[in-house]
Amino acid sequence: MIMLQEQKENSSGHSILQVYKQAALLRRDAAFRSTDFHFHVVNDDILSFVRHVPGSHGYLVILNFGSHTSTDNYIKGLVKQEFGTTGTVVLNSGNLGGARYEIGEEVALRKITLQQAQGIVLKLEKQK
Repeated sequence: MIMLQEQKENSSGHSILQVYKQAALLRRDAAFRSTDFHFHVVNDDILSFVRHVPGSHGYLVILNFGSHTSTDNYIKGLVKQEFGTTGTVVLNSGNLGGARYEIGEEVALRKITLQQAQGIVLKLEKQK
C-alpha cells in the first residue's frame, strides 16, 4: 500500500506534488488532448516537442535527459508556425531543487538552459 504524505516544498517553492498538479491542469487544454505534435530540438541530451491545435496557441515541452546542463536555441521552426520568439513558463520541474525559470515568467526561446533531469513547458502564443 502506498502511503501519501504531505510533501514539503524546497526553498524554490517546487514540489513533486505541485509539478503533478500543474501537469494535470495542462491535460485539460485542447493542445494536450490533440494528437497533433511534432518533435522540435532533439539531441544527445534534449527531447523537445510542440503540441498545438491549428490556429491556436501551443506548448513547447523540453526535457533534459542528459547528465549535464544543456543550452539550446528553440526559435528555429517556431516562427514559421507563427509563434513568437518567447514563451511563458507554465510548468517547471525545476530539477526539484533549484528552479531556473519561474511559473509565469516570459522566456526568450533563443537561449534556454536546463539543468540535468529538468523539464519545462512553455505556452506559445500565436502571432497576430
